[in-house]
Amino acid sequence: QGVGTNRKDVTLYYGKEIKEIRRTIDKTGLYTAIRPIGTDGLTISSISKTESVDGVPMFSTTTGDTHILCPSMRDEYPSQVVDPTGDRYINLDWSYETKNINTLYGQALAKLKSVYMPAITYEVDGFIKLEIGDTIKMHDAGFAPLLLLEARVSEQEISFSKPDRNKTTFANFRALENKLSTD
Repeated sequence: QGVGTNRKDVTLYYGKEIKEIRRTIDKTGLYTAIRPIGTDGLTISSISKTESVDGVPMFSTTTGDTHILCPSMRDEYPSQVVDPTGDRYINLDWSYETKNINTLYGQALAKLKSVYMPAITYEVDGFIKLEIGDTIKMHDAGFAPLLLLEARVSEQEISFSKPDRNKTTFANFRALENKLSTD
């Protein structure tokens, strides 16, 4: 935990302690497929592998293909190519200096894992008396599905003469999985 305390006793709710939660999704550096090229035109066309994340197949390549694909993210963030016969992947052509096909595959997979998700940032307006470094949970039912966040207090501005200007700044946001049943 480092500085501050993990405050499991504090949950902030939109409309009460929180005035607004803004989520920004930046897809600028998002890629859902990678075509690695090694030294002297080396490709991964002789490799057939599937990589799983939490038991769910996430990345795959088949013999004869020169790409590592991420089908689930292609479905969520398809390319905006107008061609209806296109595969809808957002492709990254990527070079890496190696003559070893397994090294090329491993480095390309690591690169794809670093760019297959969009950059998501959150901004929160509100104030609650906490200490710098405290970690809390936030709850916003205005999002579909329900948005659950964990964040750390990074800054507090306290005005004794005008308390309505008090402000808490949060950082290190992490979206939590909603484990509540729909009932």
